[in-house]
Amino acid sequence: FPLDIAVRLGERTGELHRAFATTTSDPSFAAEAVTKEDIELWSEKVREETEHVFSQLQSRLTSLSGETEELVSRLLDARDAVREKIESISRTPPFGAKTRIHGDYHLGQVLIAQDDVVIVDFEGEPSRPLAERREKSSPLRDVAGMLRSLDYAASAAIERFTTRTGETPERIVTAAADWRDRASQGFLQAYFAAAPKMAPRARKAGRGLLDLFLLQKAFYEIHYEMMNRPAWLPIPVRGVLGLLRNEETSPS
Repeated sequence: FPLDIAVRLGERTGELHRAFATTTSDPSFAAEAVTKEDIELWSEKVREETEHVFSQLQSRLTSLSGETEELVSRLLDARDAVREKIESISRTPPFGAKTRIHGDYHLGQVLIAQDDVVIVDFEGEPSRPLAERREKSSPLRDVAGMLRSLDYAASAAIERFTTRTGETPERIVTAAADWRDRASQGFLQAYFAAAPKMAPRARKAGRGLLDLFLLQKAFYEIHYEMMNRPAWLPIPVRGVLGLLRNEETSPS
């Protein structure tokens, strides 16, 4: 994956969502206004999913060790902060439109074509029911999926270096984190420049909704790694802790 492709990926993602929002007489694809009930429903679903994962983490804590145990303990201690964040987002005023979305958006769904990208595989998340995959949602759900994927790409690079050399120098960790942050920022800036325009008063609300979907995706990843790749569990746990930390340090 070219290290400088994030801006182009943001552009193409924004164009994809503009296409999904194209006016049409087909009710299956026509954009609809996001409602207060939509945001409350999305928030409630994330609340249920996070509580389920918290219960799983608590029951497996004694089987963990080292850095993984320390990170999971920190996340369990932050349970109230996660609940409060979801509750706050659930009160977000409705804005924008919900449309059909990609639904399973990550770097594995992108083909590199010279200096451009081609987005593929529009069947949605395979583990979810077809009716759910066809539901309209906020395009920010796809944005969250790609941001989490960029975080995984950086972590995977560190893991490969460690496996090859048997060590993890701080300079490698710092370089990977710097790339992730630059790529994420470039992706977001290009996305919002290309996507359907969001009124200035809705941008803060949009950030909250993006955080909701980032939480949902990261907790999904925690569940997956816990069940399938425990050694990778620190990656999404750090993602949640970082999201909470960014909120604490952001200006009011």
